[in-house]
Amino acid sequence: MKINYTILWLLPLLSISLITAQNCPQTLGESSTDILVHFRIDQGDCDDFPSSIYIQGSLFDKKYCDATDLKYELNTGGPIPNYDTFSVDLGFGVCEYLNGEIRRETLGVENITETINSLRIYPNPVSSGDEININFNSNIDAEIMIYDLTGKLVMKDNISSSSTKSLNISTVNNGIYLLQIVAENSATSRKFVIMR
Repeated sequence: MKINYTILWLLPLLSISLITAQNCPQTLGESSTDILVHFRIDQGDCDDFPSSIYIQGSLFDKKYCDATDLKYELNTGGPIPNYDTFSVDLGFGVCEYLNGEIRRETLGVENITETINSLRIYPNPVSSGDEININFNSNIDAEIMIYDLTGKLVMKDNISSSSTKSLNISTVNNGIYLLQIVAENSATSRKFVIMR
């Protein structure tokens, strides 16, 4: 009797794992336009994808699907301003495309520390302008904090599902600062200098 209950308890968990295992299509097809989005399917089949999706507030309906191609056509709303760079909810998560390729990556716990440690700040030192740029080797969701040498928090921001972020530092005085990135249970810091 215990075995039957255990199996019944495990079945929903396995089903959830299979559902969440679906991945975003990696690339867009060449026939994509501002009113037709063509995904190249490399995993799963046509039934794994919804009959309708929203892209930037416009409704697209599934027009065609076979083993490698999935096409959605505009139903209501306006055309996509940039047909190879957009975000779409495909029913199992939001997929972001940049220049026709998947942009959003979900990092495993083991990859977060590696991504945080890949942090680059430029220009450093800041000798002109009002922005600093930060760059990672993968997309990340993290908090960004800038501290002065006394430990006072000068600025706070976030980065969301991106590998780059520009920060406006026009209100920050000349000096030496510490930029700290915190994501999940990992953190890193980098020193940068403003001398305009």
